[in-house]
Amino acid sequence: MKTSPTFLLLLVFPFFLIAQHNEPCDFVSNYSEETWEVLQSPRTTKTFNEVELPIVIHQFSNYSENQVRGIVGQLNNFFNLNETGISFSLCSFIDYDEDLEASRGEIRELSLLHNDPHAVNIYVLKQAGSNGALASFISNGQGWIGLSRFDAGAVGHEMGHYLSLSHTHQWTVPAELVDGSNCEEAGDRHCDTPADPDLHTKVNNNCEYIGTEVDENGDSYDPDTKNLMSYSLSFCRDYFSPEQIEQMQNSIELYYSDYACLTSSTTTPSLADQVAIFPNPTTGIVNLQIPANLSTNELNVKLYNHLGQELMVRKNLDLNEIDCSNLESGLYYLQIYLEKQSIQKQVIRL
Repeated sequence: MKTSPTFLLLLVFPFFLIAQHNEPCDFVSNYSEETWEVLQSPRTTKTFNEVELPIVIHQFSNYSENQVRGIVGQLNNFFNLNETGISFSLCSFIDYDEDLEASRGEIRELSLLHNDPHAVNIYVLKQAGSNGALASFISNGQGWIGLSRFDAGAVGHEMGHYLSLSHTHQWTVPAELVDGSNCEEAGDRHCDTPADPDLHTKVNNNCEYIGTEVDENGDSYDPDTKNLMSYSLSFCRDYFSPEQIEQMQNSIELYYSDYACLTSSTTTPSLADQVAIFPNPTTGIVNLQIPANLSTNELNVKLYNHLGQELMVRKNLDLNEIDCSNLESGLYYLQIYLEKQSIQKQVIRL
């Protein structure tokens, strides 16, 4: 079973509660065999290219700009954590001053009207599809991502689709076998992602597989509940396999090599973009890095565990540091109050 560090970034605490539910998306990778061969062709080197993809955010909702802009930070956390060589930058934020609920077909119509052809286009809506997150890979027509939920697992999952990845449980006939004997033709066609029976409702809050399915040979499944392209719980997912990373790099070379930011955003960077915490993961002290242009006169913080229980409150913080040495190993959420705003950062205690 593959292992990976657990890592997610949430900008607003209530969205963590939404993230508990792993809602399916409707992405289907009905690529031609020729497209599969190009996307999954072995690379001559395992050193991944360093590439930055510009993002244009189209705002059709009443979510705050800070919430929406935080999508870029979430993506960079996942893609940096997995050493993909892929990073993202916000090219432009466009607010249409309109709230929309849109189906897949309606988001496609929006993309035909508004897409920047040289950037990743993300449409933030009052409601995106039936589950709040969906995407279209460019080989299927117009590429785009639609979001109305910002839990980190969903954001990373949909970007994986945008960069051509299938679900780890991709429905094929025959299904992928647990022994991996048909891994090159079945499932997601990656041999470093275990056979997956579709993890929707089959993972507990400890990120453990609780299903009982067996494959055609009668072998019990042992899927990877941390893979971003699975239907595991959103907060469990933080991992791309090496073969998945290769495929994303191939898709960039094939479809997105000409991406460049031609119209820069003039909006002031969000508070979440300006405030950093380090070291993270930590064995004790966590430092807050705050730009000199921001006032720390009313710097307050609260620390929560993964159940949402408040563990610590610090008001009018002087030293810009938090002592986590007494905490058990695991995931924690640091709510930071500054400049009359509130942001949240995730902390890993080793």
